[in-house]
Amino acid sequence: MLLEVLEPRRLFAVAEGIIVFNTNRDGNYELYSMDPDGSHLKNLTNNPATDAIPQVSDDGTKVAFASDRGHPGDMDIWLMNIDGTGLVNITHNALPGAGWWDPAPSPDNSKVLYMGPKTGGGAYDIWVSNSDGTNQVNLTNGLGGDFASWSDDGTKIVYGTDPPGDPNNEEIYYMNADGTGKTRVTNSPGRDSYPAFTPDAKQIAFTTERDGNREIYRCNLDGTGLVNLTQNPNLDQVPYYSPETGEYISFISYRDGDGEIYVMNADGSNQTRITNNPAQDVYPGWGESSVVSSTFNVDAPQQRLDVLMTATTNIEDDSLVLTSLDTGNTIDTQQIHGIFDQPSHVAAFTFPGFANGALPDGNYQATVEGKTSAFYTLAGDGDRNRVVDIKDFNILAANFGKSGQTFTQGNYDYSSDGEVNLLDFNILAANFGKSVLSQASRMMSIDSTSTLSTATKPAQNPQLLDDVGLSDRAASAL
Repeated sequence: MLLEVLEPRRLFAVAEGIIVFNTNRDGNYELYSMDPDGSHLKNLTNNPATDAIPQVSDDGTKVAFASDRGHPGDMDIWLMNIDGTGLVNITHNALPGAGWWDPAPSPDNSKVLYMGPKTGGGAYDIWVSNSDGTNQVNLTNGLGGDFASWSDDGTKIVYGTDPPGDPNNEEIYYMNADGTGKTRVTNSPGRDSYPAFTPDAKQIAFTTERDGNREIYRCNLDGTGLVNLTQNPNLDQVPYYSPETGEYISFISYRDGDGEIYVMNADGSNQTRITNNPAQDVYPGWGESSVVSSTFNVDAPQQRLDVLMTATTNIEDDSLVLTSLDTGNTIDTQQIHGIFDQPSHVAAFTFPGFANGALPDGNYQATVEGKTSAFYTLAGDGDRNRVVDIKDFNILAANFGKSGQTFTQGNYDYSSDGEVNLLDFNILAANFGKSVLSQASRMMSIDSTSTLSTATKPAQNPQLLDDVGLSDRAASAL
């Protein structure tokens, strides 16, 4: 079951992920990110240098790009986190006239492809290095190549280059990730360039000039099955497939008089403009939405795990893998429900499969989109010190009779009925003296980027009124 989306998308209701593109709307070329409907624009670079031709890693956590920061006019390849932090210079080449362009992170983020100096002079070869810039290897070694990208499994690289003996007539090729097995795909008198594999690597989308203008075509790996996807008299170029399913393609179009970002279905239908700015908006790389942080929310009416994502996502309920660290058992996904809030990029998971929507007391590990965090629940532990003690009674008593979210020292409405009352005292009393010890040593992993709230709404138990039966007088005495 897909997560419910609180606010309908303006376009492409099921498109997900994050698009990072190049724009000079601020006077110089910067890198911006946005949702696939054009919303949530964010300047990632904010630098007076030229930052150009970005590509997002498949998992949506990294961006590779070219920049002349530090030496104007001379490009290096840089790598950064999706939020613009963690900048790393890959090439460190500040020689005059140096050109390093069109980088692409490998699917596992261990390597980066880019255009570098061609052996024997001329234009470019295809190079690859580790993501820290070490072990630079020329993969085409004098045969030339430009605008390369990876297959989703990281085993193949597709690129453009002039065939031997046929200069100035760029065609599409692919090769193995180590540079072997170079295979020609297209054979046309018009230039073919800017290729991208479909997610299953069985087809290639590319830009071609075979019709006298630039169009986006798709073909099989042997060059057969050619389809014109854009069919527009203006310039359309540089396709990028949406992550995982490849249902959509982002591309540049000049049909509006300037470079704008468009998105279309993979078959070429529903071509839709998603940027609208008189400046140039170009090179729309597309990656998955990724997890920013996870918070077990104490202020929610019921227990809730809030997962902040970088962009809109169609994450499924079973994308939350919830495990009890005390028993090792995984919680059945049928007991979990998720709602995605598009404006805030927050996926909120609740637990309707349990009594009053509350998990049993204990330690838990939550994994969403490969990112892991941990939290614990303990009914009555209002001050979050892992034990229900007299301090919890005293603080709850000070808030007795208060309603809504007006509690002075935390949320003590354990029963989620809107006020602190006798039921909440009974819940606390039933657990008096109980503790939940840390199970950190049993955690499989903790994501270093996750943040956890310091207060968590405790579990609720509707049976406690009958089991404990505190009187109003006893409550007031506390």
